[in-house]
Amino acid sequence: MSVHVPGKSVLRFARFELDLESAELRKAGRVIHLQGQPFKVLILLATHSGQVVTRQQIQREVWSSDTFVDFEQGLNFCIRQVREALSDDAKQPSYIETLPRRGYRFIAPVERIDQVPEAAKPPTVLPAPPRARSRLLMIGVPAFAVALLLISAAYAVWARWRQANPSNGRIMLAVLPFENMSGDREQQYLSDGMTEEMITQLGRLHPRLGVIARTSAMRYKGVKKDIGEIGRDLGVNYVVEGSLRLAGGRVRITAQLIQVGDRTHLWAESYDRDLRDILAVQGEVARAIAHQISIHVDTQEREVDSEIYQLYLKGRYFWNKRSGESLKRAVAYFEQAVAKDPNYAPAYAGLADTYTVLGFYSGLPPQSAYSKARAAARRALELDAKLADAHTSMAAIMIDYDWDWLAAEREYQLALELNPSNATAHMWYASCLVPLGRLDEAIMQAKRALELDPLSPLINTSLGLHLYYAHQYPQAVEQHRKAVALDPAMGVAHLNLGRAYEAMGRFPEAIAEFQKAQDLDHQSSSTTAALGHAYAWSGNKDRGRELLTDLRQHAEREFVSAYDVALLYVGLGQKDQALEWLQKAYEERSGRLVSLKVDPRFDDLRADPRFAALGARMGYAGPKERF
Repeated sequence: MSVHVPGKSVLRFARFELDLESAELRKAGRVIHLQGQPFKVLILLATHSGQVVTRQQIQREVWSSDTFVDFEQGLNFCIRQVREALSDDAKQPSYIETLPRRGYRFIAPVERIDQVPEAAKPPTVLPAPPRARSRLLMIGVPAFAVALLLISAAYAVWARWRQANPSNGRIMLAVLPFENMSGDREQQYLSDGMTEEMITQLGRLHPRLGVIARTSAMRYKGVKKDIGEIGRDLGVNYVVEGSLRLAGGRVRITAQLIQVGDRTHLWAESYDRDLRDILAVQGEVARAIAHQISIHVDTQEREVDSEIYQLYLKGRYFWNKRSGESLKRAVAYFEQAVAKDPNYAPAYAGLADTYTVLGFYSGLPPQSAYSKARAAARRALELDAKLADAHTSMAAIMIDYDWDWLAAEREYQLALELNPSNATAHMWYASCLVPLGRLDEAIMQAKRALELDPLSPLINTSLGLHLYYAHQYPQAVEQHRKAVALDPAMGVAHLNLGRAYEAMGRFPEAIAEFQKAQDLDHQSSSTTAALGHAYAWSGNKDRGRELLTDLRQHAEREFVSAYDVALLYVGLGQKDQALEWLQKAYEERSGRLVSLKVDPRFDDLRADPRFAALGARMGYAGPKERF
């Protein structure tokens, strides 16, 4: 009886070789470093070349059963790492094609080579008995490689993580606001910019590392509070503290990493550099922190003129304030930055973000605002296709103005592959899933955003809004109340809380919240429409008609969305007029129509063929009766 001696298997595609025995990826003979989990994903995809590999299949075959909570972020990270190793473009792929809602497909032809030794040696000198090795091959090379790589590549990270956070598999970290030690309030933008840049750099390091977003972190600016309390407030294992002093063109930065559980100072360092080296310092700090929490990462510093970088930081500083005046100042600073360096991608992304917000909140006419936002986002992506903020902005334009849900989803997935800790991308992705009818996933994304930014009133009310769309009204009320408690002056939180009360038939409370929102938002058309709808729906149609008259008169002075007029007509039970004004809202490209499919206030119109036809024109997924 002859003995079969298997050789090693190699998958060859283009100029690459994937050695399944040595667990190496080589390009033209040169070994390309790829971490354990991404390598396993690549094996699975390449061994199924030309076939759709679903996300569920990847989870089943590559991830263990106790990592479900982090699977989505982990997979996004792995795909990003594989694409970087293969120099693959996610938008125009040569190797890995993304199939939204389904999974991935390896599209390059793959040749499998089984290299058999020239002479088979006796079984006694083989590294494993022949039958055992045959059985392993029958089980499948991917499973065998998974077992090997799990031991060799993941143990060190797992052990440290298990000690730091045994409950859910994520290491959570907060960057507290860097203290401005310059004594000059005009330099505040620089310390705030250092905080935000550190959040961004650390947030994209690794899917196991969750970094609290800027909104929640900035609530501790100038606040003296015990590290243990901060850790409990934010649900983090580690805290980064620091300060910054600028004098004579030089900057002195100090930073320290503290473990919340026992207040241990794990690492501290000071840097005294020329201002132009500030980005390099940020990279050094990120690497040092990653080393302390046992996460391997390769950070890349960008070279940029210090004056341009300061203009960019000032733009972000005012963009984060979100008022009409501050947004105008943000535009001015970003435009100065791109005027000085037309190839500086982050400044274009800042412009895109600012015009997107101006368009959404009617600070500019939608056509003008979104046109400028699109041009800026495109330029940013031309210069740096790996800039997560630019993908997020482009996706927002596709949702609110283009109504191209699937294209927007691809952009959000790219943004989250590039930066898994981007809370804004998670929050806006949730809104993208609403018109697709995937409310469970929308709620999951909104909760992920909240995990990364737990003290953000906007993200709290965003989660409440998605619970409202899912008809989970008591939970929505609770969530909106949290948002109101965080910021009682936030009109949209009162507006959304009123919507949840109204859906429950609690009209006095709903009207009270709408009136608060109207006072805070200076009688905006959206709050007037919501208030009028609630009055009319509760039986007081005379008051509803009065508010409709107010709205029509308001439209003679300044822009009023046709959507708001339609909403009031729905409350009054005038369906023909409501549908007429919804058609006008469609023609003006109102972003508010994105939620039309799930907003319960429009349920009385769903049986009308004209309403279904409107949904079809907007490109909503699914049969008409679901719209």
